[in-house]
Amino acid sequence: MRIRREQALLLAVVVVGVWLALPDADRSRPVPPLSVTQKAYEAAPVPGVELFEGKGAGARPADLFLEPSESQPLPPAILPFPPLGALPVVALPMAPGQHGDAYWQLRVPGDIPAEPIPLTPAGPGAETRPASGAAGSAAGAGAPAAANAAALGGDSGASAQDAARARYERLYDRLTLNDGLAYWGEVLNKNKHRLALQRTFQEPIEFRWISEETGAQIGKVQSFAPDKVARVELAKTLRNQIERTKLELKEDVASLPQRAEFLEQLLREARTETWVYAEALAQAQLYARLRGDSEDGLRWVARVLREQGDIAKELALYQGLSGASAESGFRHAGLGSVKARLGLVRDAEADLRKAVALEPANPRVAMALVAFLLEQERAGEAIEPLDAAVRNRGMLAGPAEQYELGTLAVSVHLALGRVDAARQALSRLETDADFQGQRDLLRACIAYAERKVDDAAAAYRDAAGTTALGGALGVGACQILKGQWSEARSMFETVRDLVPALRHRAHAGLALLYERTGHIAEAITEAEAAVACNPRDAYALYLLGRLRRLSGQFDSAVEALGRALQVRDRMLDAYAEMAMAELQLATQQPDTAADHLVRATRYVDRLVELQEPHGQVPLFLDLQGRIRFAAGDLRGARQAFARAGDKSTFAQVGIALVDYAQDRQQEARGQLEAIARRLKRGEAMREFCEEIVRRIDDHADQEQIRDPFERDALGNVWQRESTNGPLWAELVRGAASVRGTFTQANKPVVLRRSPSPQGRNFVSAEVMVRVEGETQERFFGLRLQEASARAGRGGSDFDARLGWREGKPYLLIQDGDPTLAQTEEDKKRFDPVELALEGVDPKKPQILAFEVLPREQGGGNLLALRAYWNGKLVHERPVQRITRNSRTILHIDLMVEAPAQGAVDASFDDYRLVRRKEKS
Repeated sequence: MRIRREQALLLAVVVVGVWLALPDADRSRPVPPLSVTQKAYEAAPVPGVELFEGKGAGARPADLFLEPSESQPLPPAILPFPPLGALPVVALPMAPGQHGDAYWQLRVPGDIPAEPIPLTPAGPGAETRPASGAAGSAAGAGAPAAANAAALGGDSGASAQDAARARYERLYDRLTLNDGLAYWGEVLNKNKHRLALQRTFQEPIEFRWISEETGAQIGKVQSFAPDKVARVELAKTLRNQIERTKLELKEDVASLPQRAEFLEQLLREARTETWVYAEALAQAQLYARLRGDSEDGLRWVARVLREQGDIAKELALYQGLSGASAESGFRHAGLGSVKARLGLVRDAEADLRKAVALEPANPRVAMALVAFLLEQERAGEAIEPLDAAVRNRGMLAGPAEQYELGTLAVSVHLALGRVDAARQALSRLETDADFQGQRDLLRACIAYAERKVDDAAAAYRDAAGTTALGGALGVGACQILKGQWSEARSMFETVRDLVPALRHRAHAGLALLYERTGHIAEAITEAEAAVACNPRDAYALYLLGRLRRLSGQFDSAVEALGRALQVRDRMLDAYAEMAMAELQLATQQPDTAADHLVRATRYVDRLVELQEPHGQVPLFLDLQGRIRFAAGDLRGARQAFARAGDKSTFAQVGIALVDYAQDRQQEARGQLEAIARRLKRGEAMREFCEEIVRRIDDHADQEQIRDPFERDALGNVWQRESTNGPLWAELVRGAASVRGTFTQANKPVVLRRSPSPQGRNFVSAEVMVRVEGETQERFFGLRLQEASARAGRGGSDFDARLGWREGKPYLLIQDGDPTLAQTEEDKKRFDPVELALEGVDPKKPQILAFEVLPREQGGGNLLALRAYWNGKLVHERPVQRITRNSRTILHIDLMVEAPAQGAVDASFDDYRLVRRKEKS
């Protein structure tokens, strides 16, 4: 009979107590002082260390007792956290507007509807796409004003007759005779543009009638005598208007202001009618000649070439400057602008800064540097040159340059999130009819940045009616925020089809729209299209990463978010998405969970650090605490949850779960009950807290038996339920090993843990198994067997086996008497379960486990049996024989079975049984 651990401890306490009770006359004597003598240090040789692999006998910890303790308290259970709130999403950024550092100002709730919201057409004509190339004045780049008005559902309100007259004026020339008769058709004189400016005529007018309805020619060409013609009015086409203006302008220095206005008009029209660029270039070159090829004149030529996109000619223009112009601010600013568009960022910045150094008081070179820094999303560095340009804005000529500076100022301040400063910059701009659309757009962008959605939508509509520069795009962005889904979709599709420069933002807007309405697959498609249009758009990359995360594509989400952070390394919401994706990867991929949690911790810490100056978001602190808890940093988790404080119920629950993980179960239980009492009945968080309290109580009612086999003999706790002749298990290197040859058929080696629990008390059993060398076992693994009447006859009413069979994973669950099965479906329940396990190596240790849990359906005392292989759930099945009322004994066996003369070499290690405590 061996002495158990508890008996030895009791004996030691009794001996110490008796010794203290004995009288001792010497105890009162003073203790002599301690004297220390010094000896010379003698170096001793370092003992040799035997290196070996595996668990050798010398590596085992000393154990004074041969048998493990009967039962031990369970460590705290692994409890789930409540679901984290949905991360916010960044609304569609506008230009001008916030850059990546200030995108946090555009956050909106990121909840996604459980069921996709159907998208219907916005109304009659909503799906109509305005035709590109319509004529009209536009003060910006992109789709024409008429197209924008059509997209917004505008109506001129004119009568049908007036509308017809306006259409004829756009299509046909009009000839009015002295007798009052007027005809629609076509004037054929080569100098017809000069004729249209005359009041009296010296030559016959050649005219051809055209049908107003069909556009077909009517009759032959007729010649009208000059004395019979009162007026010639040419069709109001863009080409006729340009030719007429050219004739009206004189080629002298006095006409330069009018020629500059004409150039502005030509550049506006050229954005929709590209053939106009040739006329604009000719007028710019004429302007430069009249100005003596001075910087003022060459600036017009350079501007036309830049807007036309002819980089080669623009570069040649700057490189061809000589004399005093060779080292001018104009030349270096122009070279810097061209190099920036060619991607030569470092060289471009060097030229631009040299231009500012050469002419520090020149607002134009300062504006070029500001535009470059804005393009590089370095708005913070643009403040100094912007202030210099504003101080010297009196040197700028005309409203065009003033509005260019004003737009840059608003853009810089909005990029940095400085809305008040942007509003002040807009107030400095004087109202000008030609730039009213641009002013409306800036006003809309400021209202959008302030989250004044109605004001922004109205201003964007005004801008869309007069200019194409983002007006319709802004309307769509506001419609998303207002939940006008179908209208927003129609608007974004219009911008996508008509405005190539904004196509990537239109795709991003559609992606955001589809996400907000629950159409995640369509959203991913649009986000991928946005990235294809602009691979370095940080917002599009962020949105793509977020959408992939929401769809469960965590690896590709991390890849897209990583690219977003390469472009914009201070984009807070990209860090939030990255941290969440890494946390979800850690849950999905247990083998690499540690690496994912390390990265998730870094990302979430960076997120919290960057968010600090703007006021912490409780959800981000919740995420930080959750990640640190998963990484095992309970102290860091508590600190994060404590910072969220009373603002987050999730954080309060998190603190309770940290307390529980640190074995302060009563404190955790009390906190969860207090949280539940504060919440209303039916609230999800209250139900969660109540469920966790039940789990804590249920876990406290359980105990475990562990056997690492770290001793010299198996002891009496493992019974010889079955042996094969002399073959039995022995402890080798800290594992229960069955090694030898089976001499008898149908006689498995079975190690049965004693005492076995009642079925109602069983919770789980786990063991590590290993196959050594060449073996021939039929089955090797873990068995659960009910002690029923049939067990003695070679059967059992409940028999579950998990392990290796003939070198393959094997699972068998026999719940009931198979001889009573009548139908084919009933008989299949007793067949082995096919396990789809990939990459399982029989030569490596495998962890096998059975567990019972309450059934999700049916409830009550009914249970479901789960089988795990290396921690992975491989099968789950409701069982009938094992319930919470089962009083029969359930044996937990370690089993090896082989044919006669079959060689076996297998071992069991790290056995663990969890059971409910016996109730009196």
